[in-house]
Amino acid sequence: MVVTRRIIDGVIRDHMTERLTLTFVSATCGCSAEELRRVLGPRAGWRLQSIVARARAERASELIRSGEKFEWAMHVVGLHNKTNLLATCRRYCK
Repeated sequence: MVVTRRIIDGVIRDHMTERLTLTFVSATCGCSAEELRRVLGPRAGWRLQSIVARARAERASELIRSGEKFEWAMHVVGLHNKTNLLATCRRYCK
């Protein structure tokens, strides 16, 4: 199976509240950690940590815009620190 950014994004979206490590994401995608590392490698310019942070910030932002409480949005996306969420949103939600 060829792992694509779309598959990785789906895993992140479905498991957003969990601790998303390279090992967990690769196992869920059905590939080895090494294969996932190649997909996310320097040539692609992606880092798993950045992809997860962006997905969490975008989802939290959507929830807050739709009228959900800030604390609920933090809980839904798996973040537990208000300052961290604000900094992440400032960085990725422009």
